[in-house]
Amino acid sequence: MADNAWTGEPPLDTGPFGEPIHRSADAEGEIHIYARDRLRLLTFGNQVEQSCIDLDHPARLVHAYTQAMLLGLLLAREPKSALLLGLGGGALAQALLACDDGLALEAVESRAAVVEIAHRHLALPHTDRLRIHVGDAYA
Repeated sequence: MADNAWTGEPPLDTGPFGEPIHRSADAEGEIHIYARDRLRLLTFGNQVEQSCIDLDHPARLVHAYTQAMLLGLLLAREPKSALLLGLGGGALAQALLACDDGLALEAVESRAAVVEIAHRHLALPHTDRLRIHVGDAYA
């Protein structure tokens, strides 16, 4: 059931992303989560998938661009840490955590609501190996 069911708002329409299961907004705009089978998709109120998580295999990267980002691991000899500027739904963070049990991650995400929603809807784990800072990565 969608998170907004208690508000008395009309139900969210099923669209190209699947069934809407969450809709909220913060100072930076809308945040939507959709369910399509065992996939969960994050959008920012538009027609662009920001992140996609396979709940059965959260470490599997669904989007080709995030898969390409992991190529950097081929060049690093036994990496100990990684910095993510922008967490979004946490797809890349989950893949990196699964790659190496010794890898520590720090992520910067500008939107606290996105972090909370990633934990609640996108299987982002609470772990000591992932430190999340809410703030502007450019600052």
